[in-house]
Amino acid sequence: MLLAHELPHIQFKGGDDTRQDAVMEQVFSLVNDLLSSDDRTSKRSLRIRTYKVLPLTGSTGLMEHAGAVQLSDLTSELLKR
Repeated sequence: MLLAHELPHIQFKGGDDTRQDAVMEQVFSLVNDLLSSDDRTSKRSLRIRTYKVLPLTGSTGLMEHAGAVQLSDLTSELLKR
């Protein structure tokens, strides 16, 4: 269950194509997979911090902040209602 104080960590982004943000986050996740599969980078715990992006239209979307409530938790909670 989501708590009300967790919700401000979700950011509404308007006037920009959040689909591009979502694609870049997928690329960063793939880079993290590569970094974790290499012994040298894995030992150094190198990674790119990623966050979820939910495009709503071509120019708006929701984005989570790192360390915040996960966007998937928010959307699943809202769909239950």
